[in-house]
Amino acid sequence: MSLTKRVDEVVDFVRKHPDQMTRAEVDELHKLAEQVYVLAFTQGLADALPQVSELVPQLKSSDPRLRPVQFESKVHLPGDWDIAPPHDSSGLPPVQPLAGGTDTDDTLYERAFLVCASPHWFNDMRVLRTLAEAQSDRTPLELLEAMPDETRMTCVDLAKELRLKPEPLRSRLKRWRKDNFEGWHEINEPKARQSKYLYEVSAVRHVLRDALAGK
Repeated sequence: MSLTKRVDEVVDFVRKHPDQMTRAEVDELHKLAEQVYVLAFTQGLADALPQVSELVPQLKSSDPRLRPVQFESKVHLPGDWDIAPPHDSSGLPPVQPLAGGTDTDDTLYERAFLVCASPHWFNDMRVLRTLAEAQSDRTPLELLEAMPDETRMTCVDLAKELRLKPEPLRSRLKRWRKDNFEGWHEINEPKARQSKYLYEVSAVRHVLRDALAGK
């Protein structure tokens, strides 16, 4: 899936949870954000992700002042972990007390992430999406040259990113691997149908260039 679609998924998820998220919902956010981060990194756009240092001033100047802000996931969604009130004005169902808790002992209520997605955060995500759209117009060779040297990807992911057929590329990388003992890493206990190797782009960039050129 493209980076623009992944960005849209994250933003839509946050808009659907504007006030608070449960622990499970924050875990789901982390999964979505990780996908955005990986795609942004491979396309040389990691610096366009929301940055904590840029978000903090706007959040600290809020009125009323916020509690110490915490940031969740690779897209740095700001907010604060706190006890969710059993009844609030958000229209969300009350958080149930944990086992052994009572209605009067709020310290035993489940913690919730109180979301504070500032306009700056939404703007940063919009900028990232715009940059991702511009990337989609690049040729495969331009995408390859934009990849940071430290990027590590499987053969399948490289083929998908560079619009190559995976099997011919797998054969090229296998031949290269026989003569090179660095620049690739074997994945321990790969899952079924998962690639067994990660390749450093800095090491295989010339192989990928040849593949794109049909050499």
